[in-house]
Amino acid sequence: MSTLKIARYQLQDMVRNRWVLFYALFFLVTTDALFRFGGTGDRVVLSLMNVVLVVIPLVSVVLGAMFLYSAREYVELLLAQPIGRGTLFRGLFVGLALPLCGAFAAGVGV
Repeated sequence: MSTLKIARYQLQDMVRNRWVLFYALFFLVTTDALFRFGGTGDRVVLSLMNVVLVVIPLVSVVLGAMFLYSAREYVELLLAQPIGRGTLFRGLFVGLALPLCGAFAAGVGV
């Protein structure tokens, strides 16, 4: 198994997760509310940066821990296969990071 195959499986699993959708909706609602009530663009960007600096690390750690805990048997099965640990953990990381980055970009960019 290569890193891309593991990342593709993780990506499919994370896209089906409802928390990623809530994550995107949170940023969409927050950005919209800041633009409606925040005033000028500079103030909105600063306020959004404050929200981003708090929310993104917190959500990343919580969702990563939740997902890896629930997929423990899958990770153990893959570790028993003849693939390197670095390959496995790179695939897991990419599969977890891409949906979160996409949800953030969709929530703030729209």
